Amino acid sequence: MIRVPAKVIRSRQMPSANTIAMPDASGRAARTRRRIHDAARQEFSRHGLAVQIDDIVRAAAISRGTFYNYFSTIEGLFEHVAAEMARDMGERIHARLADNDDPAVRVSQGIRHFCMRAHEERDWGQFLTHFALSTELLQTAIRETALLDIQCGIAAGRFALNADQAESALALMSGATLAAMKLILSGVETPLRAGQNVAELTLRAFGIAPAEATALARADLIPLRN
Repeated sequence: MIRVPAKVIRSRQMPSANTIAMPDASGRAARTRRRIHDAARQEFSRHGLAVQIDDIVRAAAISRGTFYNYFSTIEGLFEHVAAEMARDMGERIHARLADNDDPAVRVSQGIRHFCMRAHEERDWGQFLTHFALSTELLQTAIRETALLDIQCGIAAGRFALNADQAESALALMSGATLAAMKLILSGVETPLRAGQNVAELTLRAFGIAPAEATALARADLIPLRN
């Protein structure tokens, strides 16, 4: 969820099952594919797995024939959307924080960026809160990124955790972040306050002293590159 190693970025592939293999395109084809993707993210976020091809066709303002030029099934489209979302945020955060050698900073910044994006892009936030714990692709992305930062922090003595507690620490952090995103989407919390609070509480749970955890959670949010 927070830091994606370069080798993971290079090796991760878009799922091919139920997806029509097409060459990289530009112009109209690329714009149509993006319209289908955006419509799918919106519909899946709002209606879950009850979404049908007709829903996507209507939301994207395309014909069924056009849909089948890109995807053969609704399941293939879902896998495509999930895989792209699994890569997107982790890669952006990694690209910005890769040179920061403090895992506590990476954990804090990652949590806060996820909370902020849930506010700025509601469909994105809703998709993640609905499917992050039930979709293998999204779970894999979380494990391949956030778990590495936790393990790094343990190995460096930055986090007061045992090595065999890394997976539980990941569950704590991921669950708290997703819960915070739900609070933001429901209007109960602001993205700033929710992100800071969850970042601070997570760092304290990992063994960071309260004063330092507060300072890290309230430090300036490092902007991500588009």
